[in-house]
Parts: sequence; structure tokens; C-alpha cells
Amino acid sequence: MLKITIALVIMGFISMTPFPVDFNNDDSRDYELSVHAGPGATTHYTAYHKAIIKGICSSTCDIEVAGVGFIRASPGENVTIKDSKLYKR
Repeated sequence: MLKITIALVIMGFISMTPFPVDFNNDDSRDYELSVHAGPGATTHYTAYHKAIIKGICSSTCDIEVAGVGFIRASPGENVTIKDSKLYKR
């Protein structure tokens, strides 16, 4: 019985999906974003001022902010733009 319990616990940890990437706009202006999550997988967003976009990508992705630059983010990280600069937390 102990072996079955251990196996179920291990399977649970393996199947857990990491938290997706969130994007926080801490600036007082809006930004246009392009999220590149793989070949041919680009999604466009508008990040409104003082807003959060939850789950902008669920795997490693490149977030390109028009006129600012880009940043690579992995699941569980939060990307923030403040004073027209990109940061990861």
C-alpha cells in the first residue's frame, strides 16, 4: 500500500503544470505586445496602463513590447513594465 501511495504522489508532482506567465503594466500608458510562444505562434495584446494580463503564456515565451524591447519569460515568472523598462520577478 505504501508503494502505491508513493507512486501516486510522484505522479501528481510530475503532472502538475507550472503557473503561467503574467504581465504587469505599472506604467501610466498603454503598450502593444507580441507574445512569441513558438514557431508561428504569435499572439498580440494591448497592455492597458496599470493593468495585469494573467496567463499571457503557459510555456517559455518571448514577450516583445513595441518601442521598448523584448524579454524571455518562463512559467511561474511575472513580467513587469515600469518606467518603460522590462523586469522579471
